[in-house]
Amino acid sequence: MGRYTERDLKAEETIGREGRNSSFHKRIYDDLHVSSNYLFSVVLNFVWPLNYSSSSLICSTIYNMCNQKEPHDYSEQLYNKYKETLDEYITSTVLPPLREKHDEFMLRELAQRWLNHKVMVMWLTRFFQYLDRYFITRRSLPALNVVGMTCFRDLVGY
Repeated sequence: MGRYTERDLKAEETIGREGRNSSFHKRIYDDLHVSSNYLFSVVLNFVWPLNYSSSSLICSTIYNMCNQKEPHDYSEQLYNKYKETLDEYITSTVLPPLREKHDEFMLRELAQRWLNHKVMVMWLTRFFQYLDRYFITRRSLPALNVVGMTCFRDLVGY
């Protein structure tokens, strides 16, 4: 698994205009099966501040990955990875501090984690808006923000 730099994303934007079946797409696709890739780690690891150029490149990379003919259309894999990544994040980052605390301290931690989760889901939904508008609509799947909130409810269970 590799981290993707802004240079990789700029190269992808150029490749996306010239031809969509790139080795960069293959690299991201391979990473989808290994662990969180750059597209998710930007938000999950809070790599801020995210400038306009970086966020624009992320959105265009997602668009290019989803706007291809089979077998190079990664929409379904990205949608599945979205839920999988949120589940992994909640299990590894949100639940342990909640289990360590009790009473009022646990409630305060839960409230803070819920606020953080809503912000994270908002940003992920913005980055993956192409999925929301086209792939999810065509397949009649739950919207990304619904998936994000449901993950928290199901895993945290409070």
